[in-house]
Amino acid sequence: MPLKKTASPGKEPTTTFAFTPVKSSQSKIMVQNPVTPANSKGHVRALSLVSNASVTDTPVSNPHAKAEQQLVSALQQLQAIYNDACKTRTQTITIKKSTFEVIATAFNEAYEYIKQPCPVNTKPTGPSNTEICILDSLAEIRSTVVNLDAKYTNLEAKVNNTPKTYADLVKLSSVKESKIEQQIQRRKWREEVRQERQKYGVTLSLKDIDKPEKILSMPAKSIAERCQQAINRLFVNTSETPRVIGISKLAKSIRLQFETEDEATTVRKLDQTKKDVWDTAFEGLKLHIPMHGIVVHGIPIANLPLTMMDSPKLIQQLESENHMETDTIVKISPLRRRMKNRNSETVQLHHSIIVYMNDKHFANKCISNGFYVDYLHYAAEKFVPQYQLMQCFNCCDYGHRATSCKRQSRCGKCGEKHNTRECQSTTVQCFQCKGSHEAWHPKCPVRIAEKDRLEELMGNTSCLFN
Repeated sequence: MPLKKTASPGKEPTTTFAFTPVKSSQSKIMVQNPVTPANSKGHVRALSLVSNASVTDTPVSNPHAKAEQQLVSALQQLQAIYNDACKTRTQTITIKKSTFEVIATAFNEAYEYIKQPCPVNTKPTGPSNTEICILDSLAEIRSTVVNLDAKYTNLEAKVNNTPKTYADLVKLSSVKESKIEQQIQRRKWREEVRQERQKYGVTLSLKDIDKPEKILSMPAKSIAERCQQAINRLFVNTSETPRVIGISKLAKSIRLQFETEDEATTVRKLDQTKKDVWDTAFEGLKLHIPMHGIVVHGIPIANLPLTMMDSPKLIQQLESENHMETDTIVKISPLRRRMKNRNSETVQLHHSIIVYMNDKHFANKCISNGFYVDYLHYAAEKFVPQYQLMQCFNCCDYGHRATSCKRQSRCGKCGEKHNTRECQSTTVQCFQCKGSHEAWHPKCPVRIAEKDRLEELMGNTSCLFN
């Protein structure tokens, strides 16, 4: 920081500060070569950054001199760092944190000294223009140092928290993948348990009953006892009678649970012995006959429009063309729902249909030999909706729909425990993989894993009905 000597008539020259603030718009510090001290007519004294002159002789009682001493010390360190970089011709200058803190401390102390009044100036006047410039410049330097220190601290924290090795990265990714794998394994286990449980159950349909909700509201013990009495009527030897150990209440049906698989198989065959076996328990109660659906693609809409799918004449015609027994086809429905926002200019000429049958032998015959509509041959395949990706819009889990969900609501946007329609959060997070996307995002790793699991199950499933 250059000093300027001024003299007045009859008095010795006094030392004042001459300072020109650096423009704040510069984006980097430029360290110039030190200037040589020179005396001119204005008695200007220039301090070199590498000068060997000692500044310890300056009285400590003068705060401005002390500030100059701190600034010269800090600038000397910066000049030394710059000279070392020039010797090695490096383009990047690295400053140690300890050296950086020493330089920052020097600037801060100089700033504090400059704020103190100078004892030489006895007049109770405010700071001069030069001193104001110095204070403003030092304040700017101080704020810059503080910002740099904060950025350095944040950078150091990020470096410490970031995985340092490839093993750490693999560990993080493996933990996330292991959680997804555990979820998939649990779904596989639940599916295996469900399939095994079906072997011990017999489903009875309530569709032909006037008020099925009245039966479903009855105690489970009463329903089980009535069904047990209906079974006992067909067995003379009570030791061979299947025993109902419990029931399950479904939407429009009830499922009887038996102790062994053979007992469940025996009860399913009771309709072959007596058709009204279940009427003694509840009038209209019948054995649920599972439907076997086949998918037929590429049928012209002109030959089979949507309005004719429920027509009994059409069903009889298809049964005749495919050499089926009467009442084999239960119903016909389109594979895809009609799109509400479909462009009116787009004309759909073909569609796919699902033909539901109550006899799996005819269904397997159509899959093997094809299906005929208006005497035109079409390829058919097994309809397996249980292997299609299904996500609940209530709990956002996979494998069931919201109509049968009994879990607590889970938001598909933020992952909190409330309905998605009620969400007011601005953050988006998947509650399953903790990613920054919705629970139904197509690139969600959990969704991709569930889709792969279903495709694997479909690949291991026979193309015919067992």
